[in-house]
Amino acid sequence: MSILTMLRTAVIGCGIRGSGVYMPVLRKMNRHFRLAAVCDGVPERADAAASRFGAKSFHNVEEMLDKCRPDLAVVAVTPPPSHENAAVALQVLSAGIHLFAETPIAPSLEEADRIIALVESKGLKVEMGENYYRTPRERFNHALLESGVFGPVHVVYSDFVGHGYHGIALLRSYVGFNVAVERVIGLTNEFAVEMHLYRPGEPTRDKETWQFGVLEFHNGAKGVFSFSTLSYGSPLRWGREKCQLRFYAARGMGAGPDLAILEDARITRPIKVRIKSASVEGQSTIAAFLSDLPGSPGWENPLRRYPLVSGDQHSELTIGLQLLSIYNAITNGTEPEYGVLQARRDRQLDLAMSHSWSRNGEPVSGDFEA
Repeated sequence: MSILTMLRTAVIGCGIRGSGVYMPVLRKMNRHFRLAAVCDGVPERADAAASRFGAKSFHNVEEMLDKCRPDLAVVAVTPPPSHENAAVALQVLSAGIHLFAETPIAPSLEEADRIIALVESKGLKVEMGENYYRTPRERFNHALLESGVFGPVHVVYSDFVGHGYHGIALLRSYVGFNVAVERVIGLTNEFAVEMHLYRPGEPTRDKETWQFGVLEFHNGAKGVFSFSTLSYGSPLRWGREKCQLRFYAARGMGAGPDLAILEDARITRPIKVRIKSASVEGQSTIAAFLSDLPGSPGWENPLRRYPLVSGDQHSELTIGLQLLSIYNAITNGTEPEYGVLQARRDRQLDLAMSHSWSRNGEPVSGDFEA
């Protein structure tokens, strides 16, 4: 393996996401990153994470940025509607340090614009952790889409998959991040349901709110969004393993793991997918996705030499692939896969959908540039 530049990295936020997701992945990707420091306003939490991962412990962000001066800061603090993540992101960028941050980019577009202005004025690289469209399976689907196997996508459904901006990012990824949205329509309904325990430690629930949205794209494509407030943990609803993203394109279609194209004027031709696995340090991981279509591209895992656990949106491999994007942006001068401008657009569309919900489906048109 070629010699890589190792980035000194700090993680701000030592809660479940910081110490349970990012720190283990950074430790495994030890040819790309060195976890130099961790920071949390709860001293016991920072000290425990520092001891576990062999990093310096800090309890104050400003002190950590001044004394540690990392190449990259990973921000994993409370997301919106809290203003904490945007405030910490601004601290990091003001110190001239590259950033990886959780989505959404900020509670308001005004705060998002302050982040973007700092990024542009200081020439920094920022990757936003939008993970739903970047699982290994989604990367394989997008490799086929980009090769033209399916032709242009006309309609895509994010059915129960991810809330708000997550669902919007999924829809846009299939139509194309370079295709502008012209109009957003949103609807919402509350229903009575059987009284049940949503999650251990939380109150019982007897109501459910469904959220619906339609994105109308400049090229005529439509993105359809649905989500239930009982999606994450309720025994009354399927978990994520049953949720599906479906798309219908000029030459084919997909529903979850099932993909197909038109073989001739009368026959649907299923695309058979083969997943190659590899064992690294005793851990099974994905090496590649391959299809049986002659000449069609597969997807090869660029991190296949690391023992990263494969899985859904929050798996080690999905997180590692996002971190690889900011690594490449910093060391090679490339643009991040999902940077601040894309994050702002998805937040803008998310807020527009909420605005339409609050007005009983009144369409929202605006400057949703691609």
